[in-house]
Amino acid sequence: MPRRSVGDLAAFLIDRIVACCVARRLNKRERPNPPFTGVEFDFSDACSEACVVSTFIVYSDAADGQWQLAVEAALTELRVLDAHGLSAAEVDAMRAAILADSRLRAQQASTPSVELLTLLMESDALRHTFTEPAHYDRALHAAADAVDLSAVNARMRDLIAHVTRYGDAGAPRASAVVACMPAAGGDGLMADAPLCAALERMLRARPTVASAGVDVCAPPALVDMGTLGARALGPQAPRWVEGGDGSGDGSGGGGAAAAGVRLRRLSNGIAINTMRSSSEPDAVALRLSAPGGRAHAAAGSPGVLLLATATMLQGGTVGAFSREEVELYCIAHLIELDMEVTEEAVRWDLHCPVGAGSSSLAAALQLVHVLLTDFRWESDALERSLALYAAQYDARFKSMEQAAN
Repeated sequence: MPRRSVGDLAAFLIDRIVACCVARRLNKRERPNPPFTGVEFDFSDACSEACVVSTFIVYSDAADGQWQLAVEAALTELRVLDAHGLSAAEVDAMRAAILADSRLRAQQASTPSVELLTLLMESDALRHTFTEPAHYDRALHAAADAVDLSAVNARMRDLIAHVTRYGDAGAPRASAVVACMPAAGGDGLMADAPLCAALERMLRARPTVASAGVDVCAPPALVDMGTLGARALGPQAPRWVEGGDGSGDGSGGGGAAAAGVRLRRLSNGIAINTMRSSSEPDAVALRLSAPGGRAHAAAGSPGVLLLATATMLQGGTVGAFSREEVELYCIAHLIELDMEVTEEAVRWDLHCPVGAGSSSLAAALQLVHVLLTDFRWESDALERSLALYAAQYDARFKSMEQAAN
């Protein structure tokens, strides 16, 4: 649909909110111990597809009838959405995140010419009105006033109707239902006709819909600032060390100074290096690196660090906050977090916006603090991590491209 007015932008914003919220809700089914290895929902109206495409994909192990449990579990979540709708808390959080991202783009000092050219070409192909980022942001915020929970839920039900109302009279018809499975012969595998019949039966089923569950909101903070302030003023609080890895003012020396890197060290031994960059304005990238990667793992447990990192990503429960609350907290503050283990170190990479009126950096540091001091290890997160690596191992030897490497 061409976007030429504030009303068109409101419809576009509703589509983005629906796509993000439904994808996130489906991924909630990954906890605890789902029968599938992945589930995706996407809605795209980009010019690359040449049409509006709404896709629903389930990935699962094909053996032992696991794929049928996976499809039924994913369908159950879509039916819950169709019956009860999205909650006000998750819609408000996603709308605020989309608007905040737009505002950050508008505040950038400059936009790469390649991005502008791509946007201009797409706008021309789809007959959109082309606007520069600041004007687009003002129009999008004006359009957000017309977006309410009822409009979002009505659109959401339209976009998933080809699945939830499959086979009903007057329901939208799916363009295609595609199933990819190894050749029949193993446990739980089916020939083409029984496979199609099983899918048809599951899609046409109308079981009793479960309750909507508890509405979860993003917490205002993850750390009690009073407690944190008392620690910062206590006798064990770290202090800056003069002349640690550089001069007293942290300006560094030699190549570091020439590159604009400040080298400083705390009394607890932690080295902190900072650098101002103009390549990504109004944003901060924070990397926490701890020496001792895979090369330093014990001989009897070579993959323990990889598994522990994956378990943290699959878990995410800290202190009194559930994973869902932490997810909403990160969405509200536009915090991106990734963890990796190299041969030499364990690294956490965080990215968030900064600037006037933004509290995302403080929120990101709170997240780091609770992950380091109050992370809760969960057995089901460990089981999901083991299943994930097992699936990756199997996929590697089933892929001709990866097997050749």
